[in-house]
Amino acid sequence: RDVAVDYSAGKQRRVISGTAVRHGTLYWRRVKSGVLGDASGHDLGDGEVLQGPYFPRIFPSSVEAERQERIGGRLVPRSRWKIWERKMEAQFEELSAALWPPTEDSSGGA
Repeated sequence: RDVAVDYSAGKQRRVISGTAVRHGTLYWRRVKSGVLGDASGHDLGDGEVLQGPYFPRIFPSSVEAERQERIGGRLVPRSRWKIWERKMEAQFEELSAALWPPTEDSSGGA
């Protein structure tokens, strides 16, 4: 028997979503797509290990300091200004690469 679920009557679904990564995974900015997902208040730079309250360890055990940051409400939520900043940064990088493409002399070779 098919059962149709009617969400138009004000009933809401609850979803838990996340991403799991291995220990030692490095952070890289997302500038081409998915910028919205990377607009929180963390200050990690490209190539740094994912860690801290924005990327909490949950296995094999959580980290007390990370839990306290989250419980204390000290995380900065996504910001429309940060989203705008990241989008402008991505566009500037694309424009710069188009206007001033790398030359063989700037590749660092001797």
